[in-house]
Amino acid sequence: MKNNNIQFILLEILPNGGNRIICDLSNYLNDKGFNIEIVCSRNLSLTPFKYNKNIKIKAFPNLKNKYISHIIFIIFSFFLINSKKFVFATFFLTYYLVIFKNLFFKINFVYFVQGIENLREGFLSQILNYLCIHSYNSKRIVTSNKTILQSIENMGGKPIENINIGITDIFFDYPAINTQKRYDIIYFARVDKFKRLDRFVELIKHPEMKNIKYCVVSQDINLLKKLKSNFNFLITALPKNDRELINLIDQSKLIYYTSEYDGLGLPPLECMSRKVPFVSFPFPGLLYYTNNKLENLIINSIESAKNKILFLLDNKEKYNFYAKLSYIISKNYHNKKSYKKMISIIKNRSL
Repeated sequence: MKNNNIQFILLEILPNGGNRIICDLSNYLNDKGFNIEIVCSRNLSLTPFKYNKNIKIKAFPNLKNKYISHIIFIIFSFFLINSKKFVFATFFLTYYLVIFKNLFFKINFVYFVQGIENLREGFLSQILNYLCIHSYNSKRIVTSNKTILQSIENMGGKPIENINIGITDIFFDYPAINTQKRYDIIYFARVDKFKRLDRFVELIKHPEMKNIKYCVVSQDINLLKKLKSNFNFLITALPKNDRELINLIDQSKLIYYTSEYDGLGLPPLECMSRKVPFVSFPFPGLLYYTNNKLENLIINSIESAKNKILFLLDNKEKYNFYAKLSYIISKNYHNKKSYKKMISIIKNRSL
C-alpha cells in the first residue's frame, strides 16, 4: 500500500445516516493502520457518532448560519484538501472542490455517493441541481448500495465500484440489557421534508391509536420539545451514543418509518438487527435490503399503517415470525465485508 494517509471531505458533521457511515468507515480504516483526517465546515457537537481519538478533525467554528459556514469552507477548501493523501469526496459540492484542486495538483480520490440528492426549487437551486446531476457522470464514483448504483446508472453514470454499506458492529454485538418492551412504537423524527413527519403526526392522532405507547428518538432537541408540547403522551429521547439508542430499540416492539426517500435508510435496518420489525412506507433502500421478503410490512397509507401495527401487536405468533425474519435478513448487511472492499479500492487507486 503506497498511500496510508486518508482525508474525508465533508460539508459538515451531522447526526444522520450518511455521517454515521463516514464515522464508522473512518474508525475501521484507522483501526487497520490508516491515518485519517476529517475536513468539514462545521462539527456539530450533538452528533452521537464518536470518532477514534487519533482521528484528526479540521472544522471551522460553528456559526449559527450554516450557509455562511459553507461559503467560508468552499473559499478555503483549496488550501485544506491535501493532494498527498487519498481523498474521499462525500457530497457533490465537495466533489467539485476536489476536482478544482486536482486541476493544479494531482489527487488520488473517489467520490463516495450514499444517496441521490433531492432536486431543489429556485434559480440558484437549479444551478445546484445541474451540478449535482452532472457529478453523477464522474468516473470516480463508489456507491454505497445497489439502489444508488442503479439510480446513477439510470442517469448514464458508470460507478467504478459498489460496496453495499450496512450496519455497524455494535448493533449485532451489544447485549440486550433491557428486554422488557416498554414501547409499542419507536419513531425516528427528522424535520427534513422527505422524512414525512406529517405521517407520524397523522397516525398518532388516529382515535384507534390512542392507547399505543410511543418513543420518539431524535438528535434535534427543538423538534422533540415541539412534539412533546403538542402531544404530551409521547416519550421523547435524545440518545447520546449507540448504546443508549440500542437500549431504546430493545425496549420497543416495532419501528414505524415514514420516509418517502432514503438511499439506504439505516433506522429500520438497525432495528431489524435487534429483532424489532418495521412498519414502513416504501423507499428505495428498504426495497433493496428486504428484497421482497418483508413486503407484508410495507404500507401505503395511514390507515394501512394503523391496521398493520395493531395486527402485529395483537398477534404474537406473526410478530415473532417477522422479528426473527428481520434479524436473519439484517445479518446480510454487516459492514465488515464492505469496509474490506473499500480498502481494496484504496490500494488499487493509490499511486
